[in-house]
Amino acid sequence: MPEAESSSTSSPDETFEVARALTNVLHSGDLLVLTGELGVGKTVFAKGIGAGLGVIANIVSPTFTLAREYKTANSGVDFLHIDAYRMNSSALDLPSELETLGIETELERAITLIEWGSGVPELLDVKNAIYVDISLDYAADLDENVKNTDNIGRIINVTGLGERG
Repeated sequence: MPEAESSSTSSPDETFEVARALTNVLHSGDLLVLTGELGVGKTVFAKGIGAGLGVIANIVSPTFTLAREYKTANSGVDFLHIDAYRMNSSALDLPSELETLGIETELERAITLIEWGSGVPELLDVKNAIYVDISLDYAADLDENVKNTDNIGRIINVTGLGERG
C-alpha cells in the first residue's frame, strides 16, 4: 500500500477544512473510503467534502437511509454519501445492498464517499480509491479515559490506491 499523507487536527472545524482542501484533487469517478471509530468525525469529514464541492444542502449522516445524493453548485459533479455501518451488520447483505443502491453506475459519474467503507472497493472490484482513516490522537491529549472526544485531536491518514496512489 502506498504511503499515507497524514494530517493532525485539533477540532471538528479543522477536520472539516482538511476534507474541504482534499476536494481540490477530486474528480468524477473518485471513491473515498472513510474508516475510523464511532464518533471520530467521519460525517464532519463528509460535510467538508460536500462544502468543497459546493453542496448547498445540509449534509447529514445517511445511517438510516444508507445513501444520500447531493447536487453540487460549483463542481458540476454529484456527491454521493453512503453510510455502510448498517450494511456491514449481520442483518443486511452488503453486496446486494450495494447493488440495490446502483453504486457501480454512480461511481462513474459522481464523487462517492462511503463511511464505514472498509472492504467495499474489493466487493465492487474498484481499482482506484482514496482511503481516509480518522483516529483519535490520544498521544496529544495524554488521556485515553476521557469521555467527551470532541476536544481530542484527530489524525487523518489519506492513502490513494491505483491511479490515485
